[in-house]
Amino acid sequence: MPSPLKERIYRELLDKIRTGELRTGQRISSEKDLQRFYQVSRSPVREALARLASEGVISRQPGRGTYVCNVDRGSPIATLSSFMYYFKTYRNDISSKTLSVEVKRPPRHIAGMLQASMDQTVTHIRRVRLFKGEPVIYLKDILAPRFPPEPFKKNPSFLSMTRFMRETFHVFCTHAKEEVDAIIPSLKEQEIIHMKKAEPVLQVKRISYDIQGDCIIYARYIVKSTTWKYRTSLFVSQCADWT
Repeated sequence: MPSPLKERIYRELLDKIRTGELRTGQRISSEKDLQRFYQVSRSPVREALARLASEGVISRQPGRGTYVCNVDRGSPIATLSSFMYYFKTYRNDISSKTLSVEVKRPPRHIAGMLQASMDQTVTHIRRVRLFKGEPVIYLKDILAPRFPPEPFKKNPSFLSMTRFMRETFHVFCTHAKEEVDAIIPSLKEQEIIHMKKAEPVLQVKRISYDIQGDCIIYARYIVKSTTWKYRTSLFVSQCADWT
């Protein structure tokens, strides 16, 4: 199981590189500065930097420092989204609005995933993501019992659930499973994403996990694929075969 400290430092530095806060060619903080910032020993800092270097995200140059490399969008350093192309290319045109935050029981098949009992209430969030002011994605998130609703009510325009989890609860979403199909949305869903007529949209069901392997979010969202395309990159190890 990964060290939470090492994983936190790795994820936060990687996020700053993904979002452009740390730009290509920019020198990043020294090991000692990172130790002071995170208030940790040398070991987790060195391990996090070593992992970033092994993935080609940073370059460690003896006597000169550590610099951000030119990370291509198609690299395996991808966030938990198959729509990251739009976030990287049109970041200033994307916004989000929370429609509701409720506390209620989860459906039976989802309760088991989230390790919630059937009489236990959990946080349900409905959001819409907008592109140039027009809704393109309608999202419904059901969270594990440990996440209270209040922070989500106070921040109704947060854009990324995984980033919000990291910054608010210090919980890292490290991997996810997705199921994708095409559906005709309900009349209510058509209204929310401003569809003029019934036509197929992408439905994505995602289960997100933390570094301990616990399920923390069950999400279902529908996407106007005429506006946003589902994109993913596949990487094959030397011993793997294509199917």
